[in-house]
Amino acid sequence: MTIHELLKAAVDSKASDLHLVATKSPLLRIDGQLQETQFPVLNDKIIAELIFSML
Repeated sequence: MTIHELLKAAVDSKASDLHLVATKSPLLRIDGQLQETQFPVLNDKIIAELIFSML
């Protein structure tokens, strides 16, 4: 899973937000409702890697 894949999923779903929370799979806000994605559950290390990959 890459940040590019997550952002593409958000755009494709017409989501307004992408939420990255440890112990949950990435969440998308679609029409005001948070919806889980089919991506794997995140942890602190994965979230850090996703964010640092953008820097």
